[in-house]
Amino acid sequence: MKIKIISIIGCALFLMGCGVAEMSIDENKDCGESISYDMVVGNPKEYKNCNIEWLAQIFLSPDVDDDGIYFQAYANAGEQDDNFVAGYKNTDIELNDDDYIRIEGIFKEISEGENAFGAELSLPVIVVNNIEKVTRNDAVAPTVQELNVNETMSQNNFQVTLDKIEFADNETRFYIKLKNDSSESVRFYTYDSKVVQDDKQFEEEYVSDDVDKLQSEILPGVEEDGVLVFPKLNHLSSIVLHLDEPSSSNYDLDWNMVKFDITSK
Repeated sequence: MKIKIISIIGCALFLMGCGVAEMSIDENKDCGESISYDMVVGNPKEYKNCNIEWLAQIFLSPDVDDDGIYFQAYANAGEQDDNFVAGYKNTDIELNDDDYIRIEGIFKEISEGENAFGAELSLPVIVVNNIEKVTRNDAVAPTVQELNVNETMSQNNFQVTLDKIEFADNETRFYIKLKNDSSESVRFYTYDSKVVQDDKQFEEEYVSDDVDKLQSEILPGVEEDGVLVFPKLNHLSSIVLHLDEPSSSNYDLDWNMVKFDITSK
């Protein structure tokens, strides 16, 4: 359950109080390093007016008025402890709850607030100069290596294609395509999927946010795309992906387990 840490009205007041609408370009400074959330919280005087560039995830719906957009966000996308408040003078972008964003801006101060239980909080205030939406993968687990596979297994006019694999520092994504050219609905479950690499077995990870999930029932003539997420794997070692066998209401059909053996490249 999400808890609104401070009111959006309070957020807007904080930001206007530190000069969102009036700040001059001379007030910011280049601190010569990548300024993290922990750095500004740990030493706000040292990093006051420093430029920051953060990947973030918006927390609850932003407020918009004639002067700009005001929002709360998690500084480290996917981590729900590092909250900050921000204001963007322009209204040329539509932002929504849970959007992933990249912001460039200036750290102004630490403002005090309370959560819904009355606990005191200290939140960094950021005046945003530039903002862009990014994907969940860009923010949470950027791709460091991509392997195009494009292998298809077909049985009973039902096709399962492993399109590609994306390797990140904290997860591995398998892009799957399903195509049902039969006259029957086909059931295909992925919750028991497994990967084997170097004599170790890995289970599919549950990802609650913006990752396309495969439907479990594929109607005749339907094509379906989705992503399976596993722990971090080595892109230099061979991978075997084990998927369940499809099934249908036609019990005269024989089905086999789906397996992709991907040799390292």
